Amino acid sequence: MPPDAAQLLADVLALPAEQRRELVAEVLATLDDGPAEDPAVVAATWADEIHRRIERRKAGLSKSSPWPEVRDALLVELRARRDDPRR
Repeated sequence: MPPDAAQLLADVLALPAEQRRELVAEVLATLDDGPAEDPAVVAATWADEIHRRIERRKAGLSKSSPWPEVRDALLVELRARRDDPRR
């Protein structure tokens, strides 16, 4: 990282959390190359997806797991990746 970018990062990290959130949101918005999404279309798409997942669950085509089990499995996987960079 160039020295000026490292200094900028240090300055940003010194900001209060809310200011960092706002700054990150603004920076991320500049990285979106696609067209702006219509919030109504996004909401409708998510509603369709939720309905599809509910129907799959009711039909026995998918299963769910309690959050503590999922979290523990994710932590095991993340630790394994950290300990073995080839993964």
